[in-house]
Amino acid sequence: WYQRRVRAIQRVWRGYAARKVIGNQTHAAVCIQSTWRMARERAAFVRVCQAVVTIQAGWRMALCVREYREKQRRAVQIQAAWRGYRAAKEFRRTREGVVRVQSLWRAYRARRVHQLLEVLNQTRIKLLEEGIPLHLMSQLTEHLGKLGY
Repeated sequence: WYQRRVRAIQRVWRGYAARKVIGNQTHAAVCIQSTWRMARERAAFVRVCQAVVTIQAGWRMALCVREYREKQRRAVQIQAAWRGYRAAKEFRRTREGVVRVQSLWRAYRARRVHQLLEVLNQTRIKLLEEGIPLHLMSQLTEHLGKLGY
């Protein structure tokens, strides 16, 4: 009877010890598996994060390039408008100068013609007073016409 009881206690103790070892081994296996899964998931997460960062950087770069090109286009428009304004201003100034020169030249020619006509009229008067024939006066007028007066 005593031995049966001892064997029963030993059986219970060995079962307990075996379950404890199995429990420790199970816990160790679960720890190893969860650590492995965590490492695997972390690596996948890092890859996703890197992909997201790459996509974001590409998108931001595209936006920056678009913004730069738009600013450059606007700058070119402003420069073209400014150059056009300056060219138009210079053209107006040049045209005003040309008109002024033309006006001065025409005034000079008009005064010169007027002076020549006065001289011609005075000459005609003197020729008429001296009795010189009028056909000489017409020749003088033709000669002045050929000279551009």
